[in-house]
Amino acid sequence: MKNNEIIIDKKEAGDRLIAEFMGKKNIFRYETKERGFLGLYIAEDERGYIDYTGNGIMWIDYHYSWNSLHEVMEKCWRLTTEEDREFCGLRLFELGLFSDIESVWTAVVEFIGWYNNQKK
Repeated sequence: MKNNEIIIDKKEAGDRLIAEFMGKKNIFRYETKERGFLGLYIAEDERGYIDYTGNGIMWIDYHYSWNSLHEVMEKCWRLTTEEDREFCGLRLFELGLFSDIESVWTAVVEFIGWYNNQKK
């Protein structure tokens, strides 16, 4: 496996985890023979059913879009208490204002893993 494939697998797995955390169900992988993996997308209509028309396609872009990631960060904050944020030891609640998106994205993925384990 090449380094580029490892990075793609990590981003795909993390973006899929985030999308599921945000309640998305119809997540699909888009790839071609010529170009390989191109991304994940959600194809849902307003009721949450698979949209076969192509009108409801939304690309999953948590790893590079602050707009998408911000909504996830707000949900992470709402789901935790002050005590959780202080004692869970996760970087998400320790990052500074000028953190880069990759660091924040990684911290969000770590948080979701922690949160999912707490629910078990």
